[in-house]
Amino acid sequence: MALGVIVVLGIVGIVLSESGGSGAGGAGLAINDHWHAAFGLYVCDQWLPNPPETPRDSSGNIVRHGTDVYAGIHTHGDGLIHMEPQSSDDAGKSATVGRYFKYNGWSLSETSFKYDKGVSKSNGDTCPASNGSPGGKGTLTWAVNGKDHTGNLADYNMHNNDRIVLAFLPPGKTAASLGDPPSTSNLPNASGIESPSQVPTNAPATPTPSTPAGSTPATSAPAAATPTTAKP
Repeated sequence: MALGVIVVLGIVGIVLSESGGSGAGGAGLAINDHWHAAFGLYVCDQWLPNPPETPRDSSGNIVRHGTDVYAGIHTHGDGLIHMEPQSSDDAGKSATVGRYFKYNGWSLSETSFKYDKGVSKSNGDTCPASNGSPGGKGTLTWAVNGKDHTGNLADYNMHNNDRIVLAFLPPGKTAASLGDPPSTSNLPNASGIESPSQVPTNAPATPTPSTPAGSTPATSAPAAATPTTAKP
């Protein structure tokens, strides 16, 4: 009888571990899954525009920055992180925000980031005064699904339908206080977005930011790419 109980508990444990499909957690992301997370980056006093689509090679395949290897974690210019692993190194616990940054040619640590169009910030850089609020030295802060976190966002193992905010803010503010990233409205349509031309036209406009101190400005939102029938 004891042996039977152990066997039953073992089966239940396996079922629970394998039922971590959509929404259960990054550790459950499997090859050929198609998960999504909304991502937004806020610098000092405004959201940065969504970055353009992760680069494609000459054959039209989405690839990791500087390589010809398929990028199973990428974006289509919609402000979403698309998780579509075709190999184990993009699946499971490897599905991190840091890998998304790396595949696009950016970098992210606990205290600094380098992002699209050369925008960069490090703890201690200054946010200018704006909208009647005083400036001050800023720090990186991040939140997931409306909850502030500590540590390195690069190590965060993404979940399906996550809402992820990375922010560089002056004292007294945190990422959670900003609410969800603007791209959250694209999550319901995420499975139908495989190129910039398919981003919903009712997506919220992201303002062009002013020049953040110590950064290269993102002067305009990315233009929609020419539609392609190549493999996403």
